[in-house]
Amino acid sequence: NGWYDFPNAAYFPEESWDALAGQLGLPGRDTDSIIFGQAGHDFSYDASVIMHEYTHAVIGTERLNGRVADAYGLDDAPRAMNEALADYFAASVADAAVVGTYGIGKLAPKLVRDLSVRRRCPDDLVNEIHADGRIFGAAVWAIREALGAEKADRIVFDALSQFGQETNFQQAGELLVAA
Repeated sequence: NGWYDFPNAAYFPEESWDALAGQLGLPGRDTDSIIFGQAGHDFSYDASVIMHEYTHAVIGTERLNGRVADAYGLDDAPRAMNEALADYFAASVADAAVVGTYGIGKLAPKLVRDLSVRRRCPDDLVNEIHADGRIFGAAVWAIREALGAEKADRIVFDALSQFGQETNFQQAGELLVAA
């Protein structure tokens, strides 16, 4: 019927959408897109999901999209921080530490992201960018709890503006402290 079940939401830069669309036989687009799935329920009904995806668009493709090879293998910390920051700004705007209660929670309640839950690296690494992003997300949420939303948002955004494709957790932490 021309509809694809998509139990998720996603920001697609134009070139990423065109690659996926070509595989699925869908038309290309001449702009970036945010897609909200409607498999099982409508992800566009969750404001935190909308803000999360919009933050990915603000972060763009020039930051935190790399995968870094180090002494231990491939490090997805940049992509995990991309997820963390999308969670953080969605949560901060809503003034609520939990992201995805409706959008994610209806399909997989254990995957809802609560930034108020403290996590540690490497103890909480599981090699999945959304889960690993909760480590950095919890850290920046702790900054918000300590300094308030206005100061923390400015610090996190100022640090983010200095992140590159391959910024790792340690570098991000140093940039946050400097900001």
